[in-house]
Amino acid sequence: MNIPKPWPFILMALILFSRPSFAQEDVPYKVLSGHDKTVFSVAFSPDGRYLASGSWDKTIKLWEIPSGNLLKTMEGHKDDVFSVAFSPDGRYLASGSWDESIKLWEIPSGQLVKTFKGHGSYVYDVAFSPDGRYLASGSEDRTVKLREIPSGNLLETLPGYEYDYGDMALNPNGEYVAASFGSAIKLWDLSSLGLGGAIVSKPSPPPPEHVVNVDTDIPRGKVSNPDAIAVIIGNGKYEHPDVPSVSYAINDASVFREYLEKLVGVKPGMVIFETNANLSTFNTIFGTKDNPKGKLNRFVKPDKSDVYIYYSGHGAPDPDSKLGYFVPVDCDPSAVALSGYSLQTFYDNLAKLSARSVTVVIDACFSGQSDAGLLLQEMSPVFIEANQGAALANGVIYTSAKGDQVSTWYDEMKHSLFTYFFLKGLRGDADLNKNRSITVGEMADYLQDRSEGVPYWAGRLKGREQMPTVFGDREKVLVKY
Repeated sequence: MNIPKPWPFILMALILFSRPSFAQEDVPYKVLSGHDKTVFSVAFSPDGRYLASGSWDKTIKLWEIPSGNLLKTMEGHKDDVFSVAFSPDGRYLASGSWDESIKLWEIPSGQLVKTFKGHGSYVYDVAFSPDGRYLASGSEDRTVKLREIPSGNLLETLPGYEYDYGDMALNPNGEYVAASFGSAIKLWDLSSLGLGGAIVSKPSPPPPEHVVNVDTDIPRGKVSNPDAIAVIIGNGKYEHPDVPSVSYAINDASVFREYLEKLVGVKPGMVIFETNANLSTFNTIFGTKDNPKGKLNRFVKPDKSDVYIYYSGHGAPDPDSKLGYFVPVDCDPSAVALSGYSLQTFYDNLAKLSARSVTVVIDACFSGQSDAGLLLQEMSPVFIEANQGAALANGVIYTSAKGDQVSTWYDEMKHSLFTYFFLKGLRGDADLNKNRSITVGEMADYLQDRSEGVPYWAGRLKGREQMPTVFGDREKVLVKY
C-alpha cells in the first residue's frame, strides 16, 4: 500500500503558519477552515489571487487571497483529492484523485470542464506544461500520462518501473518530465516521443497589426432598419457533467449584439437575446416541427423585416440520422435527437417566415467535437455540414467550419476565432474594394483567406484546419458605412 506523501502536509503547514512578522511565535497569519477531513494538496494561482486545496473529503475549495474567503467548493470526485495544480494562465485548475480520474475546472467559476480517465490506480500528481497546453499526471499504476488541454486527448503514456510511484515534475522549459519509482528516478525527453515537439513548442503570437480589440469603438452604420429583427444565442455553460463549456460564447453573443444594433441598425427592442438557452427556449423562439410559429415568427413584418440570427455554442450530430442539432444547455448529447434542437427544423421554420431576408451566422461545429474535446468521450465524430438551409431562397448562411473540422477559440482576444474575424470584417476589414459597403461575397472571401483569414490563423495558433462556409447570394449587401 502506498503511504500518502508527507509534502502536502508540510506545504499546508507552511502556508497556514507563515506570516509577515516574526514578532510572535506560533501565530498563523490566517487559518482557512472549511474542509471536513485532511487536506492533501494546496496550490496558489499564478497571480496569487487564489489558493486551491484538495482534501480527503473528496472536495476542492477555492479561497481568495489574502482575505481567506471561501469562494467555491468543487464537488465531483468520488474519493480523496490528492493533487491540485493551476494552469500557467490561471484559467484552469486540474485535480487528481484516488478515484483514478483527473478533473479540469474553470477558474474562478469552479465549473467542471472535463473529466479525464485512463489511469488504472490512484492519481497522485498533476502538472501543466509551461505554456499550459498540456497536462501530465502521475499515478500508482506506475505510469505518467500526457494529455492535451482542454480537450484531454491522450498524447502519450510513459511507463515507469515495477516499484511504487513517488513523485513527478516537468522542468521549467517543458523539455523533460521526471518521475520517481521507489529509489529510482526516470527522466523522459519529451521532444523524442514522436509528438512533433508539441510539448515544448508554443503557438506563434500574432503580430501587433493583426490584433484588434473588436469589443470597443464599434462603427455606426448609415442605414436605418427599423423593422429588422435579431435573435442572438450564446450557450456557454452546459448542465451535462461531461459536456465542456464554450468559454467565449456569451462574450461572442454580447458583442455581436452591439454590432447588430450599432452597425446594422437593429433596434434594441427588436433583439431576442438569450444566454445558456435550454430546449424550451429554442422551441419558444423558433417553433417546433409541428408548430413553426414561435416568437420570431410573430415579430416578423411580411416583406419588411430583415432577420439576423447568431448562435455561439455546441452543435452535435445524431449518429443514426447523420443530422445536426443545436445543443441546448439541458441537452443530453447521448440522446441528441430527443434533447437537441434540429438544424433541419430550424431551417424549415426560417423558410416559412415572411421576412424580406434572413442572415444566419453559426459559430459551432456539428461533428460532436469542440476546441475542448468531444462532447462525450465515447462518441465517435460524425461529419455533417451545418449548411442545410437550401430552402432559404432569401437567406444567407455563414458557418464557422466545415463538417469535419473544429471551431477554434482565440484565447488572446476572448472570442472564438471565427466570430473575432467576422466582427473584424464588419468593422471594415472585409470591405475589400473600399466602397464603404460589405457584401456577402466580400465577407466570405475575407473569412476564407488562406493568407490572412480564419484558415491561416487556425493553423498558426492551434495547428488545425478550419474553413468557414457560406451559402447565399454573394452580391447581397451586409452593411453600409
